[in-house]
Amino acid sequence: MSFSTNADSGAPSFATVRLLDTPFVADKGYSYRIPAHLLGEMRTGMLVRVPFGRGGRVSTGIVTALSMECSVGGLKTILSFCEGEFHLSSEMLALATFLTEHTLCTMGEAIKTILPPGALDSTSTARRERTVYPLLSREELEAICNGVVTLRSAAHRAVLQYFIGDMSSISQSRLCELLSVTPAQIKALVDRHYLAYGTAEVMRNPYASLGLHRDQSPLHLSRAQTGAWETLMSLYHTHTPKAALLFGVTGSGKTKVMMRLMDDVLAEGKQVIMLVPEIALTPQTVSIFCRRYGTRVAVIHSGLSTGE
Repeated sequence: MSFSTNADSGAPSFATVRLLDTPFVADKGYSYRIPAHLLGEMRTGMLVRVPFGRGGRVSTGIVTALSMECSVGGLKTILSFCEGEFHLSSEMLALATFLTEHTLCTMGEAIKTILPPGALDSTSTARRERTVYPLLSREELEAICNGVVTLRSAAHRAVLQYFIGDMSSISQSRLCELLSVTPAQIKALVDRHYLAYGTAEVMRNPYASLGLHRDQSPLHLSRAQTGAWETLMSLYHTHTPKAALLFGVTGSGKTKVMMRLMDDVLAEGKQVIMLVPEIALTPQTVSIFCRRYGTRVAVIHSGLSTGE
């Protein structure tokens, strides 16, 4: 017998979900009914909360397939999407499936390997900071600075003039640093309803300081390095997957050749992934590349903290 619902809307009514916390023997797809308020919003790769087992224990799962009909009756209903922005693209879902089939791990273990650390935590690890933004229009701020209202100090005037030039929000700490004002002086303007407080998530980058002193000088290659670079570029321009071994003793300039290659690829608007064989080598490697590429460098490895 086949069951179907919501046939007129054209939206899938059933979802196949792989749970992330099941043992290997129970690791398979389970059918669930999609609730009415989620019809049309469900996509494969989404993380969802579902009831599982006789007691209806709430578990986390990933949607691996959607369908209009289901041959199983008495299905339980998906409870909700998981909070947060993490979901798997079709390529990532295919990668997780590949891992389960070739390494004999569960789907949950594969998913947790692909997702960032802490992505499935119920509590947020995001750090937030106070921001300041104008409540008045630029014209109203200009009128205040021109004497329509008496300001208490030059610091108040400096703050309002800053927002006349830039009406977007800014972190309070950054504003104090730029204008040499105090939080109390900003609060006085908030109390007069010229400005208001907000909050923003702080994007933590433990490597930001490494890019403060940039070295973007031209890379001058030796004859041997130039030959290696030209060979690598010729392989790159074939636009097909290629592999090459860049051989050289320590200090021979292999990194310089790779940087020259990266410069050319980045100049075309593309991206580069560099694999480092050991996490122990990460600090010195990151330092070298941050000095050249600044905050464009993103570091991903299994030793990252949840906040990172």
